[in-house]
Amino acid sequence: MDLDYVSVLRKKLRYLKEEKSKKHNEIKQLLSEIEVLQKSADNIIELLKVEGVVIDSNDMEGLIQESIADIAYDYFNSGNDKKPLHYQDIYNEILFSGKFIPGKNPAANLLTHMSRDKRFIRVSSGTYGLSEWGIQEPTKSKRRKSKRKSTTISRTTNERY
Repeated sequence: MDLDYVSVLRKKLRYLKEEKSKKHNEIKQLLSEIEVLQKSADNIIELLKVEGVVIDSNDMEGLIQESIADIAYDYFNSGNDKKPLHYQDIYNEILFSGKFIPGKNPAANLLTHMSRDKRFIRVSSGTYGLSEWGIQEPTKSKRRKSKRKSTTISRTTNERY
């Protein structure tokens, strides 16, 4: 085994790991900035509505936040594959397409919205597809009762401490 070659590969691997971490932190910062901008835009839109101003649809383009479930639904409908995906993969694809999902943990936020929306069906842990595909929800296994007996301590009213 060529030790110099292995050393170079390990060094390159450490470099890639550091770069990936930096880029991930940059993405987090950008998402945070986008969230602040979106909140500011939402506040201005509300103020304009209160003032009775009719807002042109061209001015609103790109400012109105789609619902998170709608973003996921559109993602599933955009592809030809009708196969369920893990929520983390769905989130990554949505992020890659340039869409924004707010929250401290956007992937978990996506999962929550999909689990509450009847258009989606959970096929396994964290994996979802569209109900309209005719996918059947897996049958739930019956929980086994614990063999342990619960112990309760009862005190009579006449007991003294």
